[in-house]
Amino acid sequence: MQSTKSVQSPPLLSSPTPLTLLWGSQHSHSVSPTSLSLTNMRLSIVPSIVLSVLLLPTTFAKDIEDIGAEIPGCSYQSNTWHKFVYFAEPFEPSFVFQISTVWDHYAKELSRIIPSEGFILTAPPEKYETGDFCRWKFLFDVHSSSIMRGHVSYQERDVDATGAYRMPSNETLSRVRAVLLDHAPVRDVFLFVLEAAGPTFFLVVILLAAKIYLHRKWTKQEDVELAKSADEEPLAKTLELDSKGVASLQGTSDKRDGGDDVQEYDVDSIRSGDVFSVSMNSLSDFGSETRHTS
Repeated sequence: MQSTKSVQSPPLLSSPTPLTLLWGSQHSHSVSPTSLSLTNMRLSIVPSIVLSVLLLPTTFAKDIEDIGAEIPGCSYQSNTWHKFVYFAEPFEPSFVFQISTVWDHYAKELSRIIPSEGFILTAPPEKYETGDFCRWKFLFDVHSSSIMRGHVSYQERDVDATGAYRMPSNETLSRVRAVLLDHAPVRDVFLFVLEAAGPTFFLVVILLAAKIYLHRKWTKQEDVELAKSADEEPLAKTLELDSKGVASLQGTSDKRDGGDDVQEYDVDSIRSGDVFSVSMNSLSDFGSETRHTS
């Protein structure tokens, strides 16, 4: 009976996976299918994240472009930086006026002031009502002190079937202009200047504080160096003078008649003043001896 030997077939070669390309073929045989699927999913997510990050500035610029791109005659409050105030004149009910301004608090202030000027506030048009949302006709801008206060537009409530072009009265337009001229966006301008100058002012304060700190530090260091130099220079001069004094005293004692022994004096005795008293006594003795000899 012939013995049969089981022959093990060679492993099938699979296509290279992203993990094989990253870690090498020597590590691919020990990776489970679950880990391979997770790795493939992660590797597919990474390019998407990188692509999103790269396209983020383009998307942001597109959003800014969309905000600034308004359809002429239409007031999309959700698609612009402007704030809108809607009102009407009781004696001209066929017209609705609109003031658009870039100042947030100024729009709120106008909503409070306009009723006191004889006008009536009206509700903003519905978003999906194209007839009320558009068909705004521009009237004029109001500037004062190089500051844009607002744009004024109007709309006809009941459009004439003939399509005749109608305008509000000049008196009503003058009153609307006067509302914008008499009330300025003081709060908004102040906040704008504060926000613009705030970081610069904060940076200047930091630089000044750093300058004062370094100036005090350098001044203190210079004072210490000057004090050290002031302490060292007098001592050196004193030692030099003391050595000269000792030498002169030694020379005087050598010149005396009688062959007296030369007395040596140290610096401490010179400083204390003993040597001066001794030298004066020696000089007096020398003078007396000279007189007796003569």
